[in-house]
This record gives sequence, structure tokens and C-alpha cells, in this order.
Amino acid sequence: MHKKITFIGFITNVDSGKIDVRISNDIPSASPIIDGIQYSIGQIGTLVRIPLGNTMLFGVVDSVNISGVDQTKMTLIDHDLVNRNIRVNLIGEKIGRGVFQKGIGVFPTINDEVHIVTESDIKSIYDFDSTGQIELGTHASSNDLPIYLDLQKIISRHLAILGSTGSGKSNTTARVISSILEKFEGSRIILIDIHGEYSSAFPAKSKVMRLNSPDSPLYIPYWAMNFDELSFFLVGREAGSERPEDKRLREEIVRLKRKIKIK
Repeated sequence: MHKKITFIGFITNVDSGKIDVRISNDIPSASPIIDGIQYSIGQIGTLVRIPLGNTMLFGVVDSVNISGVDQTKMTLIDHDLVNRNIRVNLIGEKIGRGVFQKGIGVFPTINDEVHIVTESDIKSIYDFDSTGQIELGTHASSNDLPIYLDLQKIISRHLAILGSTGSGKSNTTARVISSILEKFEGSRIILIDIHGEYSSAFPAKSKVMRLNSPDSPLYIPYWAMNFDELSFFLVGREAGSERPEDKRLREEIVRLKRKIKIK
């Protein structure tokens, strides 16, 4: 039996960015408890680490399988050859006391040991300066490890929040916006709320405008639309189907836009 309670097994195959691991039959526990926290071995989505001298590699469990069993008949082929295996995607490394970096500089080899990533390991991976960040929540593998988003990257790039129905996309969106408003006073955000689900999320910090609303109508100036959008709105012309008489409309719109800019 291996002395370290974090031990999982040994590497049996190394591919470009992926490794196969055979879970040892001599692991101390299938659900070890380390510092009061119970961990699961070989669960998809969990993190593992591969110590290589002064370098620590990290990976995410991608799939789990078992060998030595006839999957069609669910019978043993050879009891001595039955092994539990996991496939791991390598995600990054940490050299000495340095910070975690994405990408792999040194690859592991056959029979290198693989261990569970504990909460202290997770904190070393996500340990960074939170200045200029907004707190989104806590890591799924830890109850007290905050997860931050870089505000500069959020506002300077496209951001997609994806998930199945009921997974929390709306709550996450509201949380991101609320964090920005709380941490950065004077922030201005335009939220197009098609289903009207966010008006109650920011009652004291937002002004809600609605189409055809007598109390808070939404006005869109015609100069904010391009020609195709405006002509569709005024005369119902589809994009790419411009008629000779539309030339006059286009010229008049351009003239009025220039007139407004001059003023």
C-alpha cells in the first residue's frame, strides 16, 4: 500500500496533452479524507497532479473506463487484468514556488505517480492578485476559495455565459453586473433584457425603459440605425433589395445626419 494518502496510480500512456492513468489497487482509500475534506478518486472534472521533481503538473480528468471486462456481456475476461483507468487532460504546471502557468513545458513519462489535488493545491493554482477583479463566487472544489473575473478583459472582449436551462446563466449575469456596480462607482451598463427578468435585480441602481410603455418609454433616434435598419423600419424594405426610389431616401438620411452633426 502506498504511504501517501493522495496517491491515485501510475501513468500508463502519454499523448500530446493527454495521459492515461491506471488507478492502483493499493490506494489507501477510494474516498480519502484529507484535512477534514473528502475527495473522490477518478471523478470526471476533478483535478490531479503529477510531481516531477521541482515541477508540478496539473490536469483534469476527462474520462473513466475499466479494462479486463467484456462490455457486451459484462463479464470478466481475466480477473488479473481488470484495471480502472482515467484519461487526463494536462492543463498547466507550477515550477518550485512560482505561480501556476497554463501549458506544459516538461511532459511526464510512463510509471510517473499521479495524486489527488487537495484544497491547498487548488489555492496555489488560483493564487493571484485580485486587484481590478470582481468576485464571481467560490470554486466548485472548495468552499472558501473565491473565483475572480478580470474586469478589463470582460469589457474589452466578447463574453459568453453558457449553460443548460436552469444552470444559473441569469444569476451569473446579474452577479457580474452587480459586482461591477458595487466595486466601480459610476459604471454605466446597458442591458437589453428581452424577457424582462433583470428589472428586479437592480431596483435602486437601474432605470428600466420599455417599448410602448406610457411611464418609461424607450426612444431610439433614427440616426442610431444604419440605412438598412431604418429603411426596414420605415418602409419594410428587406436588406439587399434596394429599389431606385430608395436612393432618394438614403440621400435624405445622410443630409439630415450631417445637419445634426453640424449643429
